[in-house]
Amino acid sequence: QYKSGTLSQSLELLFSSDPTLYLSSAASLEAITRRKSTQLRKYESAEQQLNATSLTVADRLAQVKALQKKLAERSALAQRKLAQAEALIRTCGHTNTVLLRGQPGVGKSSLLHTLTHHLPDYYPCYVDCANLDLGDLGMPLVNRETETTSYAPNVRFGIHQSRPVLLMLDELGKAPRPVLNMLLPVILERRLGDKQLPTGSIIFATTNLDSDGVGDNIPAHAYNRMTVVNLANPTSSEWLAWAMANNVAAEVCTFAEQYSQVFECYADNPETKNPYIFNPLTGNTRAFVSPRSLAHASHIVRHRQTLGEATLPALIGTVGESAARDMDALLRISDKLPSLQTIVEHPT
Repeated sequence: QYKSGTLSQSLELLFSSDPTLYLSSAASLEAITRRKSTQLRKYESAEQQLNATSLTVADRLAQVKALQKKLAERSALAQRKLAQAEALIRTCGHTNTVLLRGQPGVGKSSLLHTLTHHLPDYYPCYVDCANLDLGDLGMPLVNRETETTSYAPNVRFGIHQSRPVLLMLDELGKAPRPVLNMLLPVILERRLGDKQLPTGSIIFATTNLDSDGVGDNIPAHAYNRMTVVNLANPTSSEWLAWAMANNVAAEVCTFAEQYSQVFECYADNPETKNPYIFNPLTGNTRAFVSPRSLAHASHIVRHRQTLGEATLPALIGTVGESAARDMDALLRISDKLPSLQTIVEHPT
């Protein structure tokens, strides 16, 4: 210490009356300083670790808020596009029967629920045309006094009540030809047999694309009675907005975001080799990805711990083999990652 110390320390030692006591005191002071320095370094390290932990949690919360904002923007976009179809039906459905054409599983049938919510004064009626026979539309009533018959419509058409009807003719293209012929006056004149629908009733119909090869066949004269609109597939962003609002499994949402090509439509590109989508041109018409099949896959994903090895075959039978194997790979990665709650509670 004498050799390496400062000049003041050397002079103090040189003129000290008790050098031994001075050196002993200096050694004790050095030991105390060393301990304090060690404690200070530990404190600084702990403070840095705490700051890093706080930053990690803050960053994660910021990411969650950013994701929520992004999903809100997506939802607004999806609602604007859906509002276009709703506006057409609400404004012209009293006089024009709007026919929505789209491939299987894109959400055509769900439109009745949305319209019912926005038109509370209407009496909603759902008619599955593919499963109707002539007797399901109505029955003749015999008047024995006049020896004539009149027509008694089935209650499913809502003619028995006074409110205007919101009538959806689902799968119109699959209706048997006699049933379709009986529905043509409903489509054009708002009349079933000799009974008029309540004043102001709205009618719209759905069908698949003719090229889908699933049995839809509407003749030209029937098409000419309607306003025909092709319903585009939702984009990944649009479907995610719906999925988040309807509690679809997060893993399925991640798959939909990373594999946005699963929402493509074969009709937009007939030469596509997309292995995920419905495509009658390549024979992929059984298990394939659609908004509907993704929602069904969500139920399987939520029970994968119980299903075990049966999870993958179940997914294959729901969304097709290509999508199922990619989704299974995401599930394996997801199961190895800590949850957000675990990261927040134990960030280090």
